[in-house]
Amino acid sequence: MDAGSAVCDVTEREERMAAEGYELSAEVSADLFQDYEARFEEGLRTVVAGIEATLAPTGSR
Repeated sequence: MDAGSAVCDVTEREERMAAEGYELSAEVSADLFQDYEARFEEGLRTVVAGIEATLAPTGSR
């Protein structure tokens, strides 16, 4: 998928979703589809922290 393609165009997506009656989806579009790398890293850190907490010895939780 090309970053410049219509599929990745957040503004176009927001307009299309609003026109189809999905205003809330249009409002969160930028939060969901922009800065993917930063959100991925944050999510990965959250998953790793959860695994660490789960695998930690009982006395250190």
